[in-house]
Amino acid sequence: MAMDRDNVIRKIQALLNLANGTDVEGEMDTALLMAQKLLKKYDLDMDDIQIKEEVADLTTEESDDFTRTYAWMWHISKAIDILCNTQHFRSGKGWKFRMHFCGTKTDVIAALSMFRFLHDTIQSMGKYAKFSGIKERNSYCNGVGYRVWQRVVENNQQEKLEAPEEEVTRTTAIVLVKDQAVSKYVEEHHNIKSLKPKTVSRNRSAWMMGMRDGNRVPLSTSKALPE
Repeated sequence: MAMDRDNVIRKIQALLNLANGTDVEGEMDTALLMAQKLLKKYDLDMDDIQIKEEVADLTTEESDDFTRTYAWMWHISKAIDILCNTQHFRSGKGWKFRMHFCGTKTDVIAALSMFRFLHDTIQSMGKYAKFSGIKERNSYCNGVGYRVWQRVVENNQQEKLEAPEEEVTRTTAIVLVKDQAVSKYVEEHHNIKSLKPKTVSRNRSAWMMGMRDGNRVPLSTSKALPE
């Protein structure tokens, strides 16, 4: 006998709350897998589900101050969100801005380390490229950052194609739980305005050179973590 929608949602809620509240890895995996199968079977998404307990240990870490933010900072931040299961946003006014990453404590530490690593790497690449003007250098850095984001998206899609179905289902379920909890945490703890980089004209040849050089930027989070 098929369950009605409300009963399905209550069962998924119970499974996700069980997964969030247990320290036993096998129980967590089983609960997440069952929840994901029910979501798929009854054509539901996480917007339909109200999780009663948030993922434990959610927090926010912020970068150092920047006097300016550039489009490539957003590109690498979007890439980091995929790599580290975080959600980024920008804060600041006047001449001081910061990039924030929200997620579990382990994830945000990795995200902030990765952001610093990629930021310093791309900034150094722009300096060593020896362009004659600021517009060319910024266009180059934007190309590098955009290609980094592209590669992360491509790698993520390829990993899903190559991974066993059960592993993909489990990973997707974990990400869904984290994403909803993080979004709720950000909404409740931060007064966030949508701050996005201004659209600026670019030097096409410098941007294309940056896209090419973006292929050699390391994407492993292990390279960014302090020893």
